[in-house]
Amino acid sequence: MKKRILLLEDEIGNQKLLNFILAGEFNLNIVENGLEAVNWLNNNTHPDLIIMDWIMPIMDGKSFLTMLKQTNLCPNIPIIVLSSYEYIHSELASIPFEANAKLKKPVNSSVLKTAIADALLSINS
Repeated sequence: MKKRILLLEDEIGNQKLLNFILAGEFNLNIVENGLEAVNWLNNNTHPDLIIMDWIMPIMDGKSFLTMLKQTNLCPNIPIIVLSSYEYIHSELASIPFEANAKLKKPVNSSVLKTAIADALLSINS
């Protein structure tokens, strides 16, 4: 059975690229921002993994991760952050949340798939 990934990405081009890279191996659910992700998480079975952009409208990555930590909505779901934002590491360090991987956009498909495999293994060990 395919693992389910929740993808938070507001840019259509990146949605299409990530769908192309991942759809053959994973069930992909795409939302455009953190608020849509919160609504999706509250109304669906939790995904096996979350891949998220950092800079998004309405609710950005920092607000989304902070909310996840405060509400304990999905405490054991691994998270991979994709971003072209150059200060992503310092911003992630400023919140009490540890992402499984932080990858720079544009992301290499083999690097992404390796990060996904590692993140999924982390919940089974």
